[in-house]
Amino acid sequence: IRQVQVEYIQGHGTFGPLVRTIQDSGGTIQDLRVEDRTTENGESIRNVSIQVLAKQSADLDLIMQSFLTRPEVQDLKIIEG
Repeated sequence: IRQVQVEYIQGHGTFGPLVRTIQDSGGTIQDLRVEDRTTENGESIRNVSIQVLAKQSADLDLIMQSFLTRPEVQDLKIIEG
């Protein structure tokens, strides 16, 4: 099981593609947590933590790293565990 943690600016259509990307890579979502907050300058930030049962860890790493190219994504971590 791996934990995918993504922080992004809300309002860019990120959540749906994130979940589909995990599923399309053969991963099974075990747990999902979403936390929203607003920064001092009024920006809406979403933190998503997803526990994934991944068949091919290397595939999940590669696919998830592609999310870093999205301008709204501020941070992405994949944790073994």
